[in-house]
Amino acid sequence: MLAFLFLTANAFGQTGLAPDFTLKDLDGKDFSLSSLKGKVVILDFWAVYCPPCRDEIPSFINLYETYKEKGLEVIGVTVDREASKVKTFMETNKISYPILFSSKEILEAYGGIQAIPTTFIIDRNLKIVDKHVGFAEKSYFEEKIKPLLNATESVEVASSADSLNQPENK
Repeated sequence: MLAFLFLTANAFGQTGLAPDFTLKDLDGKDFSLSSLKGKVVILDFWAVYCPPCRDEIPSFINLYETYKEKGLEVIGVTVDREASKVKTFMETNKISYPILFSSKEILEAYGGIQAIPTTFIIDRNLKIVDKHVGFAEKSYFEEKIKPLLNATESVEVASSADSLNQPENK
């Protein structure tokens, strides 16, 4: 079982292109990270049973509602297995962004998620620019996303779908 992390820690253990994935949403529909190329993404690994995860959700809702017109997407990846609990939580808290069910493969692809919440900030080119383990205030995430949303750089065009999983050449 994943542990809760109550202390804030900024761990930059993973950089480069975000591993692509296709996961199911609460309605059983496929959702792929690659469909968000050109957007700034907050990718949050969380669970209903995790108090710090629940505490962050109002901030993510607010950020999404405030910045979605500028290109922000918030994606919640739950490690919960009971869809009914997640749906009830989503409705009760009026979560307006997509919630997806995790898989063992995605947890491993993102560095072996050991604690929740774990949140990644991904730029418009699908590059991971920040990884945060533990609870963080809205201001932390806002400080990270604002420069990415305001950037005027063009989005790099991937040569193929599997290039999302290739290491970055520098």
